[in-house]
Amino acid sequence: GLMLANENASKQAIAKFEKAVSLNPRFDELHVKWGANLYILKDYKEAEVHFRQAADLNPNNPETYSNCGAALKALGALDEAIVKFEKSKELDLSKAIEIDVHLKEMYLARGRRLREERKFLEAITKFKKTTDIDQKFGVGFFECGVTLAQMGNYDASINQFQKAVEVSPHLTDALTNWGIALLELKRYDEAVTQFGLLLARKPDHRDVDFLLGDAYLGLHKTVEAKEAFVRYLSKEPKGFYADRARKAIQDMNDTAVVSPHSTTAKPSLTAPDA
Repeated sequence: GLMLANENASKQAIAKFEKAVSLNPRFDELHVKWGANLYILKDYKEAEVHFRQAADLNPNNPETYSNCGAALKALGALDEAIVKFEKSKELDLSKAIEIDVHLKEMYLARGRRLREERKFLEAITKFKKTTDIDQKFGVGFFECGVTLAQMGNYDASINQFQKAVEVSPHLTDALTNWGIALLELKRYDEAVTQFGLLLARKPDHRDVDFLLGDAYLGLHKTVEAKEAFVRYLSKEPKGFYADRARKAIQDMNDTAVVSPHSTTAKPSLTAPDA
């Protein structure tokens, strides 16, 4: 069975492991190898069954738990997978770096799912787990900031966006949402500065000119606001904010002062992987 597995003949190897298990059903390593070949064939459900059997026979083998975690992860059972990977790390700290890659990915996915379910506090707990594992994981700080913003806690969200930018300067979504949070707090001067930094880093950003225009409106700088809205429409004539930008320009043409939008934009829910 091992020879066939090494030759990438997983189906034939499984037949041999099945025969071996019938002769020695309490040899945990046979179940591990059987499960590993089922995993290669993407039969994750059956693979997980054999990894569980192996763990029952020998609860001290870290490889069994990491393999079981991988199968559960492939099945989308993230909470169970996390438990198995944590157990594997507990048994063998030498594999911590390798296992933490999986854990970070699963905590991130679980947090996003919880946020979609509007379980914000639970989501934040998961995102914080990612940054506990890797203090330079900007996406984890970003996602935590987005969740806090959805809760209306803009001051706390700014702190998380700032951390995201510090460790991952390429995360321009963090700069965007940092500026949006400042707009929500009516800290318009700071928002203008923030959107200026964003433009410097990403001149082709689709929405920043509209957001900048909104910040200028908050400062009653109608000339600058109008210029920003015109720039936005030149880039995005059919963009998400196009109608609002045209209305703002029309209002400025009709009156001397226009109030900024009460809710500029919803924080982005996605970011590139770090």
